[in-house]
Amino acid sequence: MTAPSGTLPIEKLAQLKQAGTPIVMITAYDVVSGRVAEAAGVDVVLVGDSGGTVVLGYPSTRDGASRS
Repeated sequence: MTAPSGTLPIEKLAQLKQAGTPIVMITAYDVVSGRVAEAAGVDVVLVGDSGGTVVLGYPSTRDGASRS
C-alpha cells in the first residue's frame, strides 16, 4: 500500500528511529499551525483535541469543531 503524498508511513518512522535519525514532531492546535508545520517539513504533526480548551478556553474538548 502506498502512503498518500505528504505522509510518513509508520514503517518509515520506525526505520528513522532504528537508524538514530532525529524525528521532528509538534502539536498543532489549529489549522494554521498545522499548515505551518507541514510547510516547514515537520515529520509528525499531532493534532491535539485539547486546542478548544487550552487555546480557546472552552469548557470541553467537544465544543470545538475540526475543519481543514
